[in-house]
Amino acid sequence: MTLRKQQDLPSWCTDYSVSVFNAALGDILLFGYDALRSRKKHCSIEMHTRTLTLEGLFLEKISAVHPSLLGAASQQKALLRSAWNCLLRIEQMDKIGWKPCGERFNSSLERKEDWSEWSCLDEVHGSSSVASLVIPSVAELSSFVERFRELLVAGESSLPELRQLQASHDVFASGLVMAGERPYFTTVTGLLGLTPPSSHEDDQVWFFSGAKLPFVLRPEADGIHYTLVGEAYVHGYMRGEILDVTAESDFKKVTIR
Repeated sequence: MTLRKQQDLPSWCTDYSVSVFNAALGDILLFGYDALRSRKKHCSIEMHTRTLTLEGLFLEKISAVHPSLLGAASQQKALLRSAWNCLLRIEQMDKIGWKPCGERFNSSLERKEDWSEWSCLDEVHGSSSVASLVIPSVAELSSFVERFRELLVAGESSLPELRQLQASHDVFASGLVMAGERPYFTTVTGLLGLTPPSSHEDDQVWFFSGAKLPFVLRPEADGIHYTLVGEAYVHGYMRGEILDVTAESDFKKVTIR
């Protein structure tokens, strides 16, 4: 929504006048998730009112929106990129035989003392019990990076442990790439997810029949209509889990404009 140029478009219409590319979550995650297990689609469009009506299931309100981890820690992209390049070199050297290269790695991955630009990690980490299991604290991340650096400098003897750490690094780095500039949100009961940059407190998370991802809606002042903010990721609710804790009567028609 924050990238819109055509202000008179309904919120549910794609604005093709925007040239800035910011891959939608659907483009990245659609193949891996089915939040309502392919429940039959239900939708209708009223052209004279420019409204879209869907069958939806309300999850929870967003209680807080936290900074984008990647955006707030932009200075650390170079660190992650450097570590990734080191891992690629390790894989290549492993194929042809390990060659100690401590000095080279020491110059590219020096000890990092100031982690203040990653303070957003602690904010999200401490926001709920779910977040504490998914998002590392600054102390946890700094400890990982320092051990990673020590092993790179050590050379051949560190290869077995480096292989173990590589999996953890890949998961965290992939998570940052997937999240992009999207903020993290927490709900009133502590659920954790990703939301569009324009989201704010009191927006609502919904599931729609026929959609593979959840969405964020904003109630309008009339108490009847909603504005579509965008797609979301809700940790623990991306593969149909919501159907295990809800009833058919909980689904309702939702009108978006």
